[in-house]
Amino acid sequence: MLLGISIWGTSMPNLILLSKSLFKLTARMGVQSQVLHFEYLFLGLCMHVVWVYACGVYIVWRVGLLVFSVLAIMLHVFNYFYFY
Repeated sequence: MLLGISIWGTSMPNLILLSKSLFKLTARMGVQSQVLHFEYLFLGLCMHVVWVYACGVYIVWRVGLLVFSVLAIMLHVFNYFYFY
């Protein structure tokens, strides 16, 4: 979760700058619409949320595997000392 927050915090200014640059580019091409600016920003936010969610799922999956491995080792050690 902290990784997701740090990713969100570091790339949010970059996302805003990207949105502004895309808006300026479309304005130079003759498409002067504030709606495009918000569409680019919304699209970037949606992609970013999906990215943070995917990172969170990956981290939870890796931590789950680690916890499961530690529990399996502890159970093996417990069984070894308990039954012998």
